[in-house]
Amino acid sequence: MSLSNPKVSIIVPLYNVIDLIEETIESLLKQTLTEIEYIFIDDESSDGTYEKALDYEQKHLHIKVIRQASNRGVSAARNRGIKEATGDYVFFMDSDDLLLENSLETLYYAAITNDADLVTGVHAAYTDGVVTPADMFKQFPRLQIEGEKVLYENTELFYLIYCWGKLFKRELVADLTFPEGINYFEDQPFIVNAYLKALKIYSVPSVTYYHRKRSGASQSLTQLIQTNLYKHMDDLIEAIEMSTTYITNEKDGEESLKLLIGYLNRVLLWNVWYIISSAIGSKNSDVTMYCLTKVNNWITTLDDNVVLHTQGFQIFMQEANKYSSLLDADSMKQLVNLMRNTLGKMEAAKRQTTSY
Repeated sequence: MSLSNPKVSIIVPLYNVIDLIEETIESLLKQTLTEIEYIFIDDESSDGTYEKALDYEQKHLHIKVIRQASNRGVSAARNRGIKEATGDYVFFMDSDDLLLENSLETLYYAAITNDADLVTGVHAAYTDGVVTPADMFKQFPRLQIEGEKVLYENTELFYLIYCWGKLFKRELVADLTFPEGINYFEDQPFIVNAYLKALKIYSVPSVTYYHRKRSGASQSLTQLIQTNLYKHMDDLIEAIEMSTTYITNEKDGEESLKLLIGYLNRVLLWNVWYIISSAIGSKNSDVTMYCLTKVNNWITTLDDNVVLHTQGFQIFMQEANKYSSLLDADSMKQLVNLMRNTLGKMEAAKRQTTSY
């Protein structure tokens, strides 16, 4: 039995988190906001996670546990959760993270008071019981200033490009989907699309979410990036291409350019460079060549003017050049090609500007 008219639907994908799932569920059950429905989508766990969730479902009427017919990934689980949700608002949570007791009440009150389609809070990193501020709030303090945010004026929102920790009007996300062919960075296109379609975005200054950073053997899939750099790079480029397409389809002119620059600065310095530096650090020439080639091919597809005005490209090249001594001859040749390609697009944009 479920609630007839919940205020918030919390969607939690599950996959083999038996060592942490109880702590996560208990943090949900302690919420001060009432009338919440909890939707757990199990993606064919094999370690007892599904059975543990069922134990909670039997004891709490507002918990619904659904098991996927096959292992389809986190995107499919979240998409199923959206279809099942009946709350006025939707909240995504990872199965190893935690909430403060008043998290949902804080976000929900801000949403209804300000008629917001999307509400962001502050999140902190949680490692072995130790809570530390998340880096993006130090670098972009405007993210934790309370009030309405306009994406065009607050492109720092792209640094909060995760689906978890935000409250969405159900009407906003009802027709949005997570890309099911992507295992990593899958929430980037979803959030970019939600930002673009939200009529009103509001931020609260309170810490409302603890994002767990696991240590040792229990590290999450996202943390274990170096174990599959091919797939991470493939998924990242696909996520970027989807996200930039959403921007260019929704906006044009100066607004589109500014949003593309804001988004690309974020992914170049926080995602693309991290994978490239990890590939170089792996000392695996095949992986390094693959990742450099993938980035070079992607840059070729970009508008020259976007490349010229996105500072992240210049910083990316400067950082990559520092690592050049670690590259073999073939990888070095590809890095040079990447730099020439990028500089060539910048020069082409400058020539086009001066020709008018």
